[in-house]
Amino acid sequence: MAIAELQQSITFRLFAVIVLTVALAVPIAMVWIVVELRSDYELEVANEISQGWGSDQVVSGPFLHLQSRIPGAEHEDGSTSQDHVQDYFFTPAEFTVQSTSEHEIREKGIFKKPVFLSNIKISGKFAIDLDEFTVQRRLDPTTIESCGIVLAVSSSQAIRSLEGQMGVRPLHFEPANLQMQWQAEPIAAALETTECSGGSFELALAVRGSNRQAIALVGNTSKVTMQSTWPHPKFKGRQLPDDHDISEGGFSAHWTSNALARGFASELDLDEWQGITDTSAVGFTYHDPITVYRMVTRAVKYGFFVVGLTLLAVFCLEMLSHAKIHPIQYGVVGAGLALFYLLLLSFSEHIGFPTAYVVASSALTLLISGYSWFSTRNARFAITVTVLLGTIYGALYLCLSSTDYALLIGSLMMVVLLIGLMFATRNLANH
Repeated sequence: MAIAELQQSITFRLFAVIVLTVALAVPIAMVWIVVELRSDYELEVANEISQGWGSDQVVSGPFLHLQSRIPGAEHEDGSTSQDHVQDYFFTPAEFTVQSTSEHEIREKGIFKKPVFLSNIKISGKFAIDLDEFTVQRRLDPTTIESCGIVLAVSSSQAIRSLEGQMGVRPLHFEPANLQMQWQAEPIAAALETTECSGGSFELALAVRGSNRQAIALVGNTSKVTMQSTWPHPKFKGRQLPDDHDISEGGFSAHWTSNALARGFASELDLDEWQGITDTSAVGFTYHDPITVYRMVTRAVKYGFFVVGLTLLAVFCLEMLSHAKIHPIQYGVVGAGLALFYLLLLSFSEHIGFPTAYVVASSALTLLISGYSWFSTRNARFAITVTVLLGTIYGALYLCLSSTDYALLIGSLMMVVLLIGLMFATRNLANH
């Protein structure tokens, strides 16, 4: 008899709802763990695709590379040190880049990865005053024994083709025996000694990659234009574009820069050149704002709030409609609410997040509404539960799709719940 009276106690029932809400945090957390595991597996698959196709693609250069043989010095004991080679690098006086890339989606199982093929046209001019250079460096002009053009790329195995010319003479690039501080792979083309003072150049590079595409601003004056079919670029690098245009069919962006904003000098020795990093580059990453696991993770983060809000709202409906709901039935409803996130994850991997959200929320709404009808035989109560769940899941989707208004929507829902709780419990003192 005492147990029956306890179950009829409003205080006990409210306490049971609160305890149940806290307990349901455990299965929601378990779903979160599953999401993280699936996300890690997706990342592994994406890395496998990137390794085969080409990963981040950063292009730095070209630089004009001079090598001067420095005679060995004579010591007081009459010995002479060996000759050594000194390397010098010069940036272009003018530097213009036109990059056009097209993306495609590579698939492995149920996972997808965007990759790209870029056609990059680089033109410019080297203008080196060798007489002034040799005077400043105290070099004998006759010691300059070789020169060439050096271009650094972050993933040389992804190069499909590279053609170039200096003036009217074709350039032939080969892997260079040079290293840089960042994970770059320099390639070089030899020049005639008569071309060591520079001149106009043109390069045409076709390269594959994924994740990121960037061009280093190496010129004394630099102009970079990028066009791509990817509709969701995330601009990153030393500076943001001066202007850009983004549409569903892709984007275009433009950068201009100068020697002061570049981050390194126009004339570099070997240590200074090797110290150049990819932070001098500008470009974009292949950002996807609605990836499945990112959206499901955000939904799970709202899980405790949604479950608590729903159970308390059902409690208010029970008070207002005088329907009788057993505490165990609250537990069954709570289990269904937690199951929503697992359904959302499972469907999202196959049909995409928006469609999966509609399917999962509709299935759980119909399931819980039907259970409410069979438990209470109260049509008004069941219809109200249906409207309640539809409103909550609709508000949750608005929070997920519009982060700017997520806090406002959540706050308003809490205010509405508080109003309902106050109205449902307004006559407790009279019982």
